[in-house]
Amino acid sequence: MHCLDSFFTLFSIFSLLFQSSAFADLYYRQQQRQNSDEFVLHDGPPYANGDPHLGHAINKIAKDIICRYKVRQGMKVEMIPGWDCHGLPIELKASLYGDASPISIRQKASQFSKEAVENQRKSFKKWGIMADWRHPYITSDKEYVSKELEAFYILFEKDLIFKGHRPVYWSPSNKTTLAEAELEYKDHDGYSVFVKFDITNMPREITDKSVSALIWTTTPWTLLSNQAITYNERKSYVVVRCEKSGEQFLIASDLINSMESSLNTTLTVISQVESSLLSCLKYSHPLKPNEEFPFIDDVNVIMSKGTGLVHCAPNHGHEDYCAAIRHGINLGKCFVNEEGFFTQEAGFLLQGKPVLTEGSEKILEMLKSNIVYKSKYCHSYPHDWRSQKPVITIPTSQWFIDIESIRKECIETLEKIDFNPPNAKEELKNQLLMRSSWCISRQRSWGVPIPAFYLPDDKQKLNPILSKELINHICELIRKKGSNVWWMLSKSELTPHSLQKKLSSAINVNDLIKEKDILDVWFDSGLSWNNVLKGSKIADIYLEGIDQVRGWFQSSLILSVALRHHAPYKTVLLHGFALDENGRKMSKSLGNVIDPNEIVEKHGADFLRWWVARNFSNNQILWKNTISQTKSFDKVNKIKIKFLLLNLFFLFFFFLKVRQTLRFCIGCLNGFNASHCLNLHQMSLLDQYMLHLLHGFSEDIQSLYSKNDFKNIVESSMNFITEDVSAFYFEIAKDR
Repeated sequence: MHCLDSFFTLFSIFSLLFQSSAFADLYYRQQQRQNSDEFVLHDGPPYANGDPHLGHAINKIAKDIICRYKVRQGMKVEMIPGWDCHGLPIELKASLYGDASPISIRQKASQFSKEAVENQRKSFKKWGIMADWRHPYITSDKEYVSKELEAFYILFEKDLIFKGHRPVYWSPSNKTTLAEAELEYKDHDGYSVFVKFDITNMPREITDKSVSALIWTTTPWTLLSNQAITYNERKSYVVVRCEKSGEQFLIASDLINSMESSLNTTLTVISQVESSLLSCLKYSHPLKPNEEFPFIDDVNVIMSKGTGLVHCAPNHGHEDYCAAIRHGINLGKCFVNEEGFFTQEAGFLLQGKPVLTEGSEKILEMLKSNIVYKSKYCHSYPHDWRSQKPVITIPTSQWFIDIESIRKECIETLEKIDFNPPNAKEELKNQLLMRSSWCISRQRSWGVPIPAFYLPDDKQKLNPILSKELINHICELIRKKGSNVWWMLSKSELTPHSLQKKLSSAINVNDLIKEKDILDVWFDSGLSWNNVLKGSKIADIYLEGIDQVRGWFQSSLILSVALRHHAPYKTVLLHGFALDENGRKMSKSLGNVIDPNEIVEKHGADFLRWWVARNFSNNQILWKNTISQTKSFDKVNKIKIKFLLLNLFFLFFFFLKVRQTLRFCIGCLNGFNASHCLNLHQMSLLDQYMLHLLHGFSEDIQSLYSKNDFKNIVESSMNFITEDVSAFYFEIAKDR
């Protein structure tokens, strides 16, 4: 029976002691191990809003399987759970109760997040998750917030954080900036428009007739803010004559054929134009007849679509802004407000019109004589992931992290990390290569305050008053009274005496302007390692969903490299989304969410854990924006979670079989004494053969665990238990 004892230890993930005190204390007992290798799984913080769902179960149980295996190997495991408590969803919920003052919102939001944390904690413990439940990290806790602000100042001191006025993604529906990770791309109905701009100084040796630069855009509302036309000096350009209209246009030679198809006409080349000449050309804008505008080179101009000439509106696009700044073009006046409407400066014809609808229609009407071709166009457009409403890009004064200064180090660091699946590393690398400065400020109330002041005459708030003394003073206040002090105390109470002395006698501290913005929640959670991984410690593994490639994995890497010059993790393991039988991501808004606690109540925690392991997927993932864009959903290697009756019955049948087999093992071991063990030569041939099978099975399982291949662990276990053990060995040995 010694073989059965060995066999039983391999199935610790199906522990029968879920509710016992021994189970509850397991984490702390194994933490007392001396001279053991340490294994650290850093838990990504779930959002403290709402009830636990199937996605939580997949994530937490997968982590627990890894941690329990490491404990079984004799290692000392560290798994500190955490919660992300700030953010817009909780704030919007809080704003529905009481007044809309920041303090009222923060008090309600704090209450809601604490209730959610406690609710989720109870569920996670019910699912058998082994963790340090006595000391979780909470992003709204006093100590967490204080450490975050201390890290913020270190980055500011390194010139990696700065205040700037530049274009950012802006959500008119929620009145705040958005990070790229907070965008969802959805179909948007608009216009595809080819617009001509008259060139005012085309040399006669090129042509003696008038020539217009032809551009293509799908955002006609931005044409009012046009400040330049960009081209790619590495490409060739030509003047062509349009057979339909007889007009002459300047376009890229690579795009003649596609242009003929788009305009449904023949384009005849009149002359070649050296790309070096384009930098000398000027053009006029029909909506600004008294001005001339330049052509500027930009490597981002590509030849896959359009005309090879790109309308540049620095107020409404990051690439446009960067190109303009490189060529000494400052931001012009912005004609769009934070509600997404044209301002008074746009003129009475446009004032008050929403830019994405009526405003675009009016712009097209005003440019009618300059439109060469127009058609309805459905294209992918960024939306606020919370409101599901379109976003716009407008310039505002914000706090940024200078990604360019650490981009190379982040990418070099990334190369040393193991990713499963491997192509996720390439995805993250590409995002780091393309990422602009990270906007870390938000125009909300429920979050970590940015403790800075401004002089009264700093209208754009671009010169913050920020010092080590100020940060230390604010952090001391927060540790004593909580982060609400930024909204509750007076300016004189918030400023240390050393800062007050530095201000000139003409400036009263109470005349200072207090920063109202809060920090991005991705900055909050991206510093979770700062609270969990003490000193230079690195987590052995991060395990989260595939969406965190552009979220937590990325923000954690950026901040760890910026502050410690190394990654916070050695290995990154990803899992897919929880999908319903129609291939849709489970969400409360769709009404297709399955409550894991109902499964536990009906079938027990063992079955939920068994089901998660059986359906866990860490295979290669085809990175698509939406499932609907793929030709075959079956080719998308995500978790295909289908709670169909037949599938559940089949799985539950095997689960019961495993449970019955293990119960039989326990029954046989009742009263077992190690002194009764037989030597190998004393065993029957059947027992020796069973030990041989058990050894092979153990080797296979160890290999699968090293790959975190939970699905095949379950498959192999089911086959071994039901066939080799139950149907073969027990059937023969039961009557002995």
